[in-house]
Amino acid sequence: MKFYSIRDLRSATKDVCLDVRANGEAVITNNGKPSLLMLDISEDNFEEILRAVRQAKAMIAFNSMREVAAMNGYMSEEDIEAEIQAARGETGRRVLMLAVLDTHVLVSALWTPAGKASAVLNAALAHELRLCHDYRIMSEYREVLTRPKFKFAAWQVNFLLETIEKDGVSVIPALLPG
Repeated sequence: MKFYSIRDLRSATKDVCLDVRANGEAVITNNGKPSLLMLDISEDNFEEILRAVRQAKAMIAFNSMREVAAMNGYMSEEDIEAEIQAARGETGRRVLMLAVLDTHVLVSALWTPAGKASAVLNAALAHELRLCHDYRIMSEYREVLTRPKFKFAAWQVNFLLETIEKDGVSVIPALLPG
């Protein structure tokens, strides 16, 4: 694995990228300390690699948190529950439900304001639930909502989709077998 400084990356970006493409990875340092990891990916394996990296980072964080818990002494289930209840009482927050909005439900919500689909979209817009999305569903929303038959203005579609992206949760779905 090759190491490059931030300065190298700034002054010879193309060379660093070519090296990553050829060797699969490189580390970028800042003041001599590892700061960034560059990986060669393709459109075909992007989501799989991103999921693997996120899973590895989560496991590192999880193990680190377990070490902290061990150093500070473990808590009983009753103590844990008391802390959770105290946090809920202090913030007044409740846990929001996550949902994926099928394109049919989104369009139905826009065309039938008194329907159940509209109630779901209204709940999302009122921050009573959070919509999960990935690039595929957002592309499908855009493709369907911009069809001439619906006659929605581009700014309306853009604003709605930007709101869904901003207020929602971006997810990386699991790959289906086969």
